[in-house]
Amino acid sequence: MTLKAHGITGIQKLDAWVQTTPEFSNQALACEIDKYQTDDLKKALQWSKEVNAEIHQAKGPDQPFENALAGLKALKKRGKVVVVSSANRDAIEAEWKRHGLLVAIDEVWCQDRGKKAEIIRQLKLEGYPKQNTLMIGDAAGDLAAAEQNNVHFYPILVNHEARSWHELQEVFLPQFLIHQSNELETDYLTKFWNNLDQTKERRKNMPTKVDLTKKPYNLDQTAIDWVEHTIATMSTEEKIGQLFVNMGSSRDKQYLTDMVERYHIGAVRYNPGTATEVYDQNYILQTESKIPLLIAANTEAGGNGACTDGTEVGVEVKSGATADEKYAYEMGRVSGVEASAIGCNWSFAPIVDINRNWRNPIISSQSFGQDPDKVLALSLAYMKGIQESGILPAAKHFPGDGIDERDQHLSFSINSLSTEEWDKTFGKVYSGLIDAGLPSIMAGHIHMPAYAKHFNPELKNEYLLLAPLSKELITDLLRGKLKFNGLVVTDASHMLGLTGAMKRSELLPTSIAAGCDLFLFFNDPDEDFGYMLDGYKNGVITDDRLHDALRRILGLKAKLGFHQTPKEEILPPKEIAIKQIGLPENKKLFREVADEEITLVKDKQDIWPITPEKYPRILLVDVHGVKGGFGELVAGNRSQAIDLLKDLLREKGFEVEKHVSPEDSLKGLSAEEKIKNIAGIYATKRPIKELTDKYDLIINVANVNPGTVQRIVWPASKGTPDIPFYIHEIPTIFVSVQCPFHLADVLQVKTYINTYDGKQETLESLVAKLMGEDNFKGTSPVDAYCGLNDTIFKFS
Repeated sequence: MTLKAHGITGIQKLDAWVQTTPEFSNQALACEIDKYQTDDLKKALQWSKEVNAEIHQAKGPDQPFENALAGLKALKKRGKVVVVSSANRDAIEAEWKRHGLLVAIDEVWCQDRGKKAEIIRQLKLEGYPKQNTLMIGDAAGDLAAAEQNNVHFYPILVNHEARSWHELQEVFLPQFLIHQSNELETDYLTKFWNNLDQTKERRKNMPTKVDLTKKPYNLDQTAIDWVEHTIATMSTEEKIGQLFVNMGSSRDKQYLTDMVERYHIGAVRYNPGTATEVYDQNYILQTESKIPLLIAANTEAGGNGACTDGTEVGVEVKSGATADEKYAYEMGRVSGVEASAIGCNWSFAPIVDINRNWRNPIISSQSFGQDPDKVLALSLAYMKGIQESGILPAAKHFPGDGIDERDQHLSFSINSLSTEEWDKTFGKVYSGLIDAGLPSIMAGHIHMPAYAKHFNPELKNEYLLLAPLSKELITDLLRGKLKFNGLVVTDASHMLGLTGAMKRSELLPTSIAAGCDLFLFFNDPDEDFGYMLDGYKNGVITDDRLHDALRRILGLKAKLGFHQTPKEEILPPKEIAIKQIGLPENKKLFREVADEEITLVKDKQDIWPITPEKYPRILLVDVHGVKGGFGELVAGNRSQAIDLLKDLLREKGFEVEKHVSPEDSLKGLSAEEKIKNIAGIYATKRPIKELTDKYDLIINVANVNPGTVQRIVWPASKGTPDIPFYIHEIPTIFVSVQCPFHLADVLQVKTYINTYDGKQETLESLVAKLMGEDNFKGTSPVDAYCGLNDTIFKFS
């Protein structure tokens, strides 16, 4: 055997099986293991499953055969084409039929005819001279079979299959047919061995197996023993269950108990609830679960992401606008204090995306900014704060959102940076966090062609997969190049960015095979559990990959001390815990951040201060984006910001009127009346004097919910106060209370302000700054001019 030739011993049973078996297949090998239970047989089956998984991970099922049909047809025109394989005939014929290649071959000779070398020898005996016989293969064993029979050999280079088949047809075959291919054959053999060496070297230099003695785990031997013992005593079903993060749909005890007992889930994220509700839920989960759970909260802005009565400190962009790491740290610290109090131990934060595309609607307010150094510094500060309470942070969304303008919840999203650009931006951020001991990373449903093709040069665009399904991005880049030793969780599995990639039955096991350790959310628990289990039984998930994932999951649980903590003591005492929610010293942080972050982006008119003496009569104009949709249902009615501002200004002595938009003026009218009024709105314009006589100042308040896009939608085409056409007639201020990028749609305005939210405390701070009682202190962490600086200055 080849193994013996390389000095590998202890393979007596495997050697005997190879010499005597009538069928080379995993099923036949499994039957042999049932008889003898020897390590060499088990290792061979494990290796075979790993090879199958490697093949499965080839992006696009046809990749190894790309361009093969044309090459095989060219061969068939000049001779007999025989498939030679050590596998069983049914499997080979099914595979070649699936790829549409059976039409280009004459015969299939498999294990029933003997080994490859024996098959070639039989073909020679049928009258095919050695100089007219060509062996085509991609493995060293194929070359050995050719050499044993002294026939020609053409290599298919692994990861370069398409090019190899093309060159076979266009370069090698013409020379082979006229018996002048010897020199070419020597060159191709050199390329063959170099390619094999490079593949082995790349994998050797990229440690992808977990080391629990190193960061982020830093476990002692007692903890490691607990991890290994737990894995060794788990059933297959329990192992599969640990791969799932359930999104709790109920706090009913029977439901919670059923999830941990029936599906053996490894982690949980839950629907919003009060501190008391979440505490009670988490206590049930931990005391009923055989293995303690990772329980995640979405503390992206503070403790309000752990419970509805938690403390908000401010979204990421607000911390970025303060230019002070203190507030990112406080956001993490408050998140940790409140989340840990109610039994959470894991957080899907910080968001470490870099805002480089102002059209991106997802992270317009959920990013620390556009400067990688600043994003890293603030992310590290957040990480420090939240870990002080024992919460494990999960940085997201690898490989990085903020480049594409599409929403990965609803569409494919692409990080289109080159490898060099990525290294200097997102790579810099992730490397810094990993060096600091980042425990976990969430893989976003984002493609990254540059690095996928860097690790797999033959990869075609149609075979590109998003990060959670991409071995190139998770195993090669994140685990290998960046040396991330922690845990990887997929982003939510109901997002179209993931579900649009492949069948759900395929994407579940593929995500684990690619290098992810936890799969976020069931669709249907029974169905999804079955899909994952089937993926393991079919070899898509190998034993090595499954156990590596389990070590990472249990390793973090051991890092939290679960291996030595009684279940009833995992959560702190309830009466003490609940008192940690909403502490006065934490609540004051929101107002403090509001005072520091409000940003005067554009200031091109002599307007300050805004006082009742100078501008007694103010018109407030509500500016919206697209209304309705699921995003608005989740976010709630945010139009209250303009009403809050109206009340605050009136308290300061201003006369304030809220503009009634054409859209609102038509409500309640009959169809006939609507047509008449619409015609009037469009055709009849009021004199400018009506505005100037009635108002001294107009404030446009843009309150655009994040959605598929986050742009202003004007309710009328022109000539109504909804659109700030009057900037040269009346002093006008434009205020955005959410998206920081609306300046692109109102180039004409001379005074533009970003507050980043429309909460009471923020608007109180805004009024103080408008009136000159306080200064504007914020610095925009993003390009609020949207790359249009020159254009905007021309309009100023």
